[in-house]
Amino acid sequence: MKIAIISSTFPPYRGGMGNVAEEEARLLAARGHQVTVLIPKHQPKGTVPFDHQRDSPQYAIREVEPLFTLGNAACMPELLENMDGYDMVHLHYPFFGGAEYVAFKKWRKPEFKYAVTYHMDAVGTGVMKWIFSAYAFLILPSVLRGAERISVSSRDYAETSPLLRRVWKDIEAKIVEIPFPAPSTTIAHPDTKPEKYFLFIGGLDKAHYFKGVENLITAFAASRERMDGYELRIIGDGDMRATYEALATERGIAASVKFLGGMPPGEEMNAIIRHARALVLPSIDRSEAFGLVLLQALSEGIPLIASNLPGVRTIATPDVALRVVPGDSASLAIALLTLATDDALHAKLRAAIPEKLKQYDRAVYAERIE
Repeated sequence: MKIAIISSTFPPYRGGMGNVAEEEARLLAARGHQVTVLIPKHQPKGTVPFDHQRDSPQYAIREVEPLFTLGNAACMPELLENMDGYDMVHLHYPFFGGAEYVAFKKWRKPEFKYAVTYHMDAVGTGVMKWIFSAYAFLILPSVLRGAERISVSSRDYAETSPLLRRVWKDIEAKIVEIPFPAPSTTIAHPDTKPEKYFLFIGGLDKAHYFKGVENLITAFAASRERMDGYELRIIGDGDMRATYEALATERGIAASVKFLGGMPPGEEMNAIIRHARALVLPSIDRSEAFGLVLLQALSEGIPLIASNLPGVRTIATPDVALRVVPGDSASLAIALLTLATDDALHAKLRAAIPEKLKQYDRAVYAERIE
């Protein structure tokens, strides 16, 4: 088949949606499909510039010139002609400025076929909250109704989505649960001894406000004195980094909070993960719908501390994780202290990880997407 994958972001930009789109492109191409990834030709803040010669030996990347961009949104009327000639188009949503043209293409050409992976509800804060709400009321239903299939990373998230519930009777038959895959279902270094640090991995830009970094720093400050020698290490970068560094200084823990910058390459990154006491995902709202980084941590054999959010909790189950109340720094502080001091609990959570990973096999994901 000739397949086009459409995403608002793509590596080297660090974000779950783009990473999933890249994984899908690689896996489908390996299964013999002719795959092209269509992405906006722009550079979101907090990224390195796109490399215009990035075509993979297996799949192609086509950068479409947008009319204008705003953050990760990009108004892309040129998508209309760029979607011609494919057996199936796969839209990764949210994509403001792109999804509308996919739906319009279907309206103009009924035989046009597309599928949607619905990653998350667009929530936002302040003015953006109202903009997203208007979009969800006026445009999102058309995007969803026109799709052949709508894949979600967890049924839990889909069934609790206020946006999907508005059109549930029209789309329920189209929805299929396809969890995103783990990097590996086999822990490469199961006997690694954890060191005295907790790890956060995620974007430190305004687009990733929902990651809850402020709450994490506050929680770590509250529990640090009772955790002998522990550090908080933060991997990621963006326009909010200086704000978070200032907060660590204000809380008196600057020496114990290490900002490591952007993602280190390959094995260096894996080593940082596997030596951590736990991976922390303190997200505060439904903008966090799954948490690929949780699977990355489990693949390296470390337990989790994660917010009890729909979708996220399908990975962060009590056998491998401690769940915390979203946005509650006190709840998070207790979890950090518990995993820092309770060796028996830590060992129990680690022991359950190999069985958990079996649910996120890459080959199964590829088959179901296909």
